Amino acid sequence: MKRQTAIAGVLLSVLLATGCGGDDGDGGTNPPPPATTIGEVSGNGQSGATGAVLAAPFVVRVTNAQGGGVSGVSVSWAVTGGGGSLSAASTPTNSQGQASVSLTLGAAAGPNTATATVTGLTGSPVTFTATATAPPTPATLALVSGDSQNGKTLEALSSPFVVRVTDDQGAGVAGVTVTWAVMAGDGTLSASSSSTNAQGDASVTFTPGTTTGESMISASVAGLAGSPVMFTARTTVLVIEMSGIAFVYPDGSINSGATVAVGDTIEWVNRDAVQHTATSNVEPAGGASFDSGLMPQGTTFRFAPAVPGTWEYFCEVHPVLMQGATITVQ
Repeated sequence: MKRQTAIAGVLLSVLLATGCGGDDGDGGTNPPPPATTIGEVSGNGQSGATGAVLAAPFVVRVTNAQGGGVSGVSVSWAVTGGGGSLSAASTPTNSQGQASVSLTLGAAAGPNTATATVTGLTGSPVTFTATATAPPTPATLALVSGDSQNGKTLEALSSPFVVRVTDDQGAGVAGVTVTWAVMAGDGTLSASSSSTNAQGDASVTFTPGTTTGESMISASVAGLAGSPVMFTARTTVLVIEMSGIAFVYPDGSINSGATVAVGDTIEWVNRDAVQHTATSNVEPAGGASFDSGLMPQGTTFRFAPAVPGTWEYFCEVHPVLMQGATITVQ
């Protein structure tokens, strides 16, 4: 009797574990509620420049009768006005029931419209609107900074030349190409053209050439008021290098000569590992003599002639290899 009672208990346990779960006939799961509604989430009413992608996408949400998002629903998108284009013709809803697409505005200023459609759903189609605005029209070119600088031969000026392009409301216009050119004097530009940035500014750097004197540089944009803008730069310092046991002039000549104006400055810089001097031995009438003293590598010496005439100079350390160089002042 006890054995029969034990067997009955085991059978009851098995039945409870395997058969008494209340099977509803579908494996214990229920199908999700069907989608019933589509509605706008975000992105409506934006504006942007013609031909540009809107900053934010158009977003819709598909929900069921209980308000829960329904995933995996294909949403069809279409441009219905304005000539723009969409990033996709259809997109599926995500786990929150949302689907999105980006609009590139049309080429003409004015309203753009697009729709999001799921056939049979309440609220379909959802209509989005956006406004394409015409890009600003450049009107004026003006000087911002960098004019009237002084510099050294073959050394870039400390500040760039900067101009600004503005529209008829005074706002900066981006993406305008400014053409630059050296109109007079001696020197080179870092670029022959440059584009304006978000503030409407464009710039280049000017490097004086091998002679002292004034240079004129133009910045131009055809058709704009104020164009061309003119910049001036004066090269007031002639740099002579002591290199290879020789006086090397900016044009590359050795132990030769250069002409400067009264008020300009001559600067010697020692590039050699040995010491040099720049010492005058011939001066014009009324002209002061100069002597740098011993110059270690990397040091400089300056002389500013105050009267016209020609100075001849040499290096006292290397009087044979470094002699006969001249500076003429006009």
